[in-house]
Order: sequence, then structure tokens, then C-alpha cells
Amino acid sequence: MEWKEEGLVCEVVVPTSEHSMFTFRSRVIEVVVVVVVVVVVVVVAAVAAAAVAVVAVVVLVAVNVIFGLDMIKNTITKYISSDS
Repeated sequence: MEWKEEGLVCEVVVPTSEHSMFTFRSRVIEVVVVVVVVVVVVVVAAVAAAAVAVVAVVVLVAVNVIFGLDMIKNTITKYISSDS
């Protein structure tokens, strides 16, 4: 602590080893937070892509079934009408 004209000023002196350890720990926490955020974003993107793929497959199967049944019906109708 040192006395100045403006008032009492407290100075805290941190030893370099503790300061560097504190800095190291804070850096590790920052890196961990960034890694966790990146992993969460990648997982969310993968889940969204999987959901889009599932929806696309369901739509394609539905379209196939609808058109497939329509084609079968048309084929049966053609054979029946050609026989008579």
C-alpha cells in the first residue's frame, strides 16, 4: 500500500508463478468453452442434417408409393380394358 495525495491506493502484487498459473487456468477455461461450443454446434448441425435426410427419404418413399400405386392401377386398368 502506498500513500498518494489523492488518497489511499492499494496495490496487489501477484507473484509471477501464481499469475502465470492463473493466466494458464483462464486460458484453459476459454479453450474448453470454445471446444464445447464448437462440438455443440457440430452436433446440432449433424442432427439437423439427419432430420432433413429423414424427411427427404420419407417424401421420396411417399411419392414412390403414390406414383407406384397409380402406375399399378393404370397397368391393371389397361390389361382389363384390353381383354374385354
